[in-house]
Amino acid sequence: MIHENAKVTPIPNLFIDDYLPTAKNPVFVLVYILAHRYFCVGIELSVKDAAVKLGILESDVVNAWKYWAENGLVEIKDFSLDSFEIEFLEVERKNKKKIVVKNSKKETTEAIAQISLLGDKPPDYSPDEMEKLKNADAQLDYLLKVAERLMAKPLTYNEMNALLGFYDWLKLPVEVIEVMLDYCISNGKKSMRYMEKVAIDWADNGISSANEAEDYIYLFNNEYRQIMKAFGHTRRDPNPKEMAYMKKWLRELNMPLTLVKEACDKTIFAIGQPKFSYADAILASWHNAEISSIDEVKALDEDFYKNMGEKSKVSEKGIRAATKAPTKNRFNNFEGRKRDYDKIFEMEQKLIAQSLDKK
Repeated sequence: MIHENAKVTPIPNLFIDDYLPTAKNPVFVLVYILAHRYFCVGIELSVKDAAVKLGILESDVVNAWKYWAENGLVEIKDFSLDSFEIEFLEVERKNKKKIVVKNSKKETTEAIAQISLLGDKPPDYSPDEMEKLKNADAQLDYLLKVAERLMAKPLTYNEMNALLGFYDWLKLPVEVIEVMLDYCISNGKKSMRYMEKVAIDWADNGISSANEAEDYIYLFNNEYRQIMKAFGHTRRDPNPKEMAYMKKWLRELNMPLTLVKEACDKTIFAIGQPKFSYADAILASWHNAEISSIDEVKALDEDFYKNMGEKSKVSEKGIRAATKAPTKNRFNNFEGRKRDYDKIFEMEQKLIAQSLDKK
């Protein structure tokens, strides 16, 4: 029954007597009570909103639902990365109440996706477990002291819980976590939720030493940001999908940064918007044609326009290729080039068209 006035949030006495005192993590109790409060007024509660209101990590909210499901107080239905339904069960397992929990924003979905991909249990340590871990491993005690020094304040329970999780759950070395903390704090990102996302990203990328961490920071701050700037994004960090594209271009295709930025320029000139999939098709065509320099791109553009009857010179940033491909006999008597630029252009246009058809 939904209480119209919502002046009272009914919590079963059996929950308070039997489940509250024995909860593995006090945070789980807070999530349970907050969700009941929202149920009473018929409002959906997102994972992100719950985390913000309680000052905890999004993974803690997900863990709370898993914990209460294991203890028979809720049932998780239709779990997906976009939304999942939590069905509150009466403590006596009689009547059922329903509340839908949705990840209303993309960043929440991505955070839970990363947690799922890791396949390990996110951090949800009890105070006793924290103490045992600290006593058993001197590095953890060192990590917490370093964190307090960098954050310039005593650590809260949730902050210690998260830091121990970075080490124990994500298996990041202490030296890597130290670099990560310094990087986040020096950039004004002191939220533990933000740090958790960075830690998950670093673990997912297999960063296992301080040197690798420094290299990754350079890649993110220098090359990634230059690409984002070329696309006109100067006030936000790249999202995971954009980072995947950029990592592919720079590491898998091994394309020079100048070529990547050139592809960004061509993309905006061609379609008027910063579309990563379009730039990806351009770079894939250049990679397949073994083009590895701006000069070769300019030569491709220049030869194409010469044979289309164009008289203007190619600009320094390159110009958009015409949408109509030249006839095959345009280059029949041309002997000065080592590459068949007509074929390269045809390949580029075909790959771009295929990419856009899929989007």
